[in-house]
Amino acid sequence: MSNPVRQRPIEILLVEDSPSDAQLLSESLRDYPLQTFALERAERLDEALALLARKPFDVVLLDLNLPDSSGLETCERMARAAGQAPVIVLTGADDEKIAAEALRVGVQDYLVKGQSYGGVIGRTIRYAVERSRAQQALRQSEAFTRKVLDSSINGLYIYDMEERGITFISPAYTHLTGYRLEDLRSFTGPRMLELFHPDDRDRVAAHIGAFRAAGEHQMREIEYRFRVSDGRWIWCLSRETVFARARDGSVRQYLGTFLDITKRKQAEEKQRESEARFRHLADAMPQLVWTADPDGRVDYYNERYKEFRGIAPTADGSFHWYLSRGTPVRDREGRIVKWFGTATDIDEVKRAEQTLRELTATLENKVAERTAELEHRARLLQKLALELSEAEDRERRRVAEILHDDLQQVLAAAKFHLNLMKHRLQYDPSLRATALQIDDMLKDAIEKSRSLSHELSPAVLHYSDWAEMLGWLANQVQAKYGLVVHVQAYGQVILHSDALKGFLYRAAQELLFNVVKHARVPEARVQVRRLGRYIGLSVSDRGRGFDVQALREAAGFGLLSLRERIELLGGRMKIKSVRGQDSTFVVVPDGETPADRRLRRENGEQPDMGTPSSVLRPPSSVLRVLVADDHEIVREGLISLLSEEQAVEVIGEATNGREAVDLAGRLQPDMVIMDVSMPLIDGDDATRQIKRHLPKTRVVALSMHAEPETIERMHRAGAESYVLKTASSADLLAAIRGKAAL
Repeated sequence: MSNPVRQRPIEILLVEDSPSDAQLLSESLRDYPLQTFALERAERLDEALALLARKPFDVVLLDLNLPDSSGLETCERMARAAGQAPVIVLTGADDEKIAAEALRVGVQDYLVKGQSYGGVIGRTIRYAVERSRAQQALRQSEAFTRKVLDSSINGLYIYDMEERGITFISPAYTHLTGYRLEDLRSFTGPRMLELFHPDDRDRVAAHIGAFRAAGEHQMREIEYRFRVSDGRWIWCLSRETVFARARDGSVRQYLGTFLDITKRKQAEEKQRESEARFRHLADAMPQLVWTADPDGRVDYYNERYKEFRGIAPTADGSFHWYLSRGTPVRDREGRIVKWFGTATDIDEVKRAEQTLRELTATLENKVAERTAELEHRARLLQKLALELSEAEDRERRRVAEILHDDLQQVLAAAKFHLNLMKHRLQYDPSLRATALQIDDMLKDAIEKSRSLSHELSPAVLHYSDWAEMLGWLANQVQAKYGLVVHVQAYGQVILHSDALKGFLYRAAQELLFNVVKHARVPEARVQVRRLGRYIGLSVSDRGRGFDVQALREAAGFGLLSLRERIELLGGRMKIKSVRGQDSTFVVVPDGETPADRRLRRENGEQPDMGTPSSVLRPPSSVLRVLVADDHEIVREGLISLLSEEQAVEVIGEATNGREAVDLAGRLQPDMVIMDVSMPLIDGDDATRQIKRHLPKTRVVALSMHAEPETIERMHRAGAESYVLKTASSADLLAAIRGKAAL
């Protein structure tokens, strides 16, 4: 098998001025069997130095005596220029002193010409090259080791068991402790232990002593406190292994690493303190506190676990209520690393809630019973109020009939007889004068009885059209008090209850009488309309206003008595008195029962829902409005407000979105006032359906919400205007007239 070195020829620079010596050397190298050589010759030192500057050589063969240099100076200059290439001196003088000086200045070997040719020169060159390569590898290894030691954050040291002290440290050791090697050499034997914390010295001594019997490749470690050069104590972690042994096999030296773990120890101490605080806090809590690993396996309970009853049923078969909560703790990548949780005993709370639910149910039942009883009594009161009105009307009619059928007939008969007497007494002036006087008295009595009869039970009460009744009442008031009353009826309002006819007639009469008595104005306005199953009546003037409190002392029927009677009938009355605008509103049910309305439908009669009256029809420019709101009080307020406007007619009202869509399709209003929040169908959906079928019908949205999203939603549905319920009446009326919109 061939030697691997022969794979590449050894590059030789021969510095020799003698051609014969150079020829002899070349022939000797060709005869060497184990290595091939490539020879290049220079006769002068300067020429050789120039060749070295241009290319590297494996070895330099140098003659000491050259034309431009000789002696040791030649060796020194060539050793500096050759670099890593070994220099072998060739000389004709066998001088040991010169040879020693040449080796001192960097020459690797010294050969005498004539004695070293043949195999000697070949082996010398080969060994010189291999030694140079080995030395170069050793230097590289030492440089690498030095770089590793210099860049390591761990201190490295060697402890000698015989010297009982540290014999080597790395730069990192000095950086960590502040000690240099010469400082540590002064700490030997017992003094070395002084560098360790008193509480750790025994452990450190035992650790060192145990190393005498350490096996090969055995690694031991220890944590301890160490005093650094500035006097501070730091926590250290040392790991040691056997470095060298004595002849008897015992450990002489061990190699150790030194790491400052002070921050880790401080963090561990803080963690222990935190865990201790957590445990104290957890044990002080009344809840069961637990922690678990990422898979849900519980690894900690606080002291409450001793009181935890679990989920098993108790002795009586019931279960105990607990409220359990768990929160995950995640790392930076979002993975769950821990679970923290609590379990709270809420059994008493749950039982209290159950008791409260039972009490609430009992209370609701009692409230329902009481409410039903109150509603029953309210219905009885309403029935009694109607019966009272009917009884009063019957008595009035009976008295009127007596006046008309009996008294007036008697008076008329007496008058007839008196006329006969006047003819007979025409020749007796005194008796004739007396007869004429009695005749005047009878005329006056007949007129008064007729007037009283009309006041007690006017014939107009037998009519069913409210417009005709109010027109007759307006004429009576104007004739009696001089007050001009303008009557306006929206739709043909038909009343079927005689009691309600009489009550509303007297209510209108009382309200007009208050205008005469308190307002002192020449004109008044009366408006009436049907609002679903309700009758709305309003009386207004442009007077000076009045003190509502003063009206409480009014005698007779009176506004206070009128309000009470209206409330008993299930209606309401609102009085608004402002200087320059006095208004009274009365809203009462129509008095019909569901059976009455069903009977009328079976007979083919349809209730009027706002069709203009043929007698008092408003002008064609009247705006027909449908009010849609699920709050009755809002609808009543809107209807009362709109009733003051001559050019506006409320033709119907809806309590939910579906009803609004149905009524709009059936009544085809000019405008719909739509609440945004409606049952069954929302205001925007109802608006969208209405606009789809009635694109010319305007929609004014009405809401308590002022959010831009809500406004935009209604506009997208087709609403032309958006008015807040908190806005003024003028704003709403302006929106209805098409002059304002959000």
